[in-house]
Amino acid sequence: MQPLTFLMAIENLLTKTTAEKMALPLNLTTGRTYPFYGIQWHPGVNRFQWDPNLNFPHSSEAVRDASSLNEGRRNLHHTRPA
Repeated sequence: MQPLTFLMAIENLLTKTTAEKMALPLNLTTGRTYPFYGIQWHPGVNRFQWDPNLNFPHSSEAVRDASSLNEGRRNLHHTRPA
């Protein structure tokens, strides 16, 4: 993901941080040049991870945003019966 970020921005946008067990706001940008995108978190965590030792946001906004990234719903491919 880091090389992809650099190649797309033509500059280093990464900063060192200690963010273990910490929920930080996401600053999402929309790119329309290439037909792909990448994420560095698991969108299902907000809906399905309820470990009290971890700090995952479960607000309606967090769940809504994570749900909007369900690419399986957008996939028009179908499997063939065996």
